[in-house]
Amino acid sequence: MDNPQGHERNTGDDPAGKARDAADKAKQTGEEWADKAKHTGEEWAGKAKEAAGKMTDDERLEGEGKAEQAKGSLKKAGDKLKEAFRRS
Repeated sequence: MDNPQGHERNTGDDPAGKARDAADKAKQTGEEWADKAKHTGEEWAGKAKEAAGKMTDDERLEGEGKAEQAKGSLKKAGDKLKEAFRRS
């Protein structure tokens, strides 16, 4: 894992080094976790909206739900891409 100065750390079996790496990762991912939760919530809200539209035969509501699901899924895919680039 890279430290803030951009140099690789070789922590090996050093518990203090592992703790620093974990702390660095926690700082970097706090906002990412919030985004992931938000995007998952958007996807679930879309599923609920779609189900409500189906139950009430409201095609507009059903379509909005599908669109929200797609939006949430797309954002989650973006989150995964960001995470992959951050790890490489």
